[in-house]
Amino acid sequence: MNSDVKKELLRKSLHLPLFIFPCLAMFYKPLVIGILLVMVVFYTAYLLCPSIRNISNLSKIYALIQYSQRHPKDLAPIYLSVGIAMALYIDQAGYGFFSILVMVICDSLAALIGKKYGKRKIPYVDKTFVGSGAFFISCFAIALFYLSPEKALAVSFILTVVELLSSKGLDNLTLPIFAQYVLNLFRS
Repeated sequence: MNSDVKKELLRKSLHLPLFIFPCLAMFYKPLVIGILLVMVVFYTAYLLCPSIRNISNLSKIYALIQYSQRHPKDLAPIYLSVGIAMALYIDQAGYGFFSILVMVICDSLAALIGKKYGKRKIPYVDKTFVGSGAFFISCFAIALFYLSPEKALAVSFILTVVELLSSKGLDNLTLPIFAQYVLNLFRS
């Protein structure tokens, strides 16, 4: 496994703990949304205050979640926290897992498979055909647990387009929100 794929695998594995948020939200949604927003405040403080960045253990964690060395003030973790908080906020019927599954599974598979096997890039976006195909197929498989095959196909297509049009890191904000909104729309 090449080093780019290893780095991406490690970075995407940090999404796994996100499953706890919809579980907790079933019991007390305002608390979970509050926790996510506090995470945004702490991460923002970390980015803005050099003295906080010098704390050894925080620097190690930040190095793991940082998008790349070229983006020293990566906003992806902030987008992710806000995106999940918004998805849980608009969740109408306790289906918050869907948006988390899209982030953890579909987005991660797209990145990993795209990095490893993607040779041809889609024009005008920094994504590969193979990665986008992996996103679409995995999203369709997950959507089938919530919707009829026809609706699952439509939801998968819409979310694949959202993922394609979202620049690196911004998909952490757009995907959970759109996933939850589109699921709510198609379930009604």
